Amino acid sequence: LDRSSAASDVYKRQIQIQDDRFYLNWRLGEGVYPRFSEQQSGLRDETLAEFEHLCAWLSEGGLPRPRARKVELTKLDHFPWKSRDDLLALLPSLAQVVNLSVGSEPDFLVRIGGNVDAGTPQVTIVTALLEDGARVIRLETTAQRSVTADGGEALRAAFDSANLAVNDVFCRLIPDDERARRFGRQR
Repeated sequence: LDRSSAASDVYKRQIQIQDDRFYLNWRLGEGVYPRFSEQQSGLRDETLAEFEHLCAWLSEGGLPRPRARKVELTKLDHFPWKSRDDLLALLPSLAQVVNLSVGSEPDFLVRIGGNVDAGTPQVTIVTALLEDGARVIRLETTAQRSVTADGGEALRAAFDSANLAVNDVFCRLIPDDERARRFGRQR
């Protein structure tokens, strides 16, 4: 099996299966942004359930259960901004980068290359223009974690650890008052 995928237009989900990888991709179309680890309804549990469906299907065909050795969690966020001041309020740690950009609409790409294999998140922050003309900051954060044992609880624990690492980056980049103002919640 080189690669296989299935997508849902209704839920904006896509499952990809490769020889050594199992992906559940999600993107917001319309509606409410789902939580990752909400009890029984988050994307973590949906991913674990889909992985269990795959395992059951393989078992029915007489094939062995795959062993998850590592999880990788990437969160991609778009944050609208209206002015240079608004951008600096959102990401004050990027003040020097923003001030290097010439013109009224800063344009930049910042990549912080952590050692993902060692557990340090990788972060990419870039200005982008959406199809509707809205300016956004695109924040992509990736964390990997080893799965320490077989079974669903070890897989869940690895996802939870990666989620905490990704959320920590988000909370360290965006000040408490901006998170409260823009998203109505804090850490």
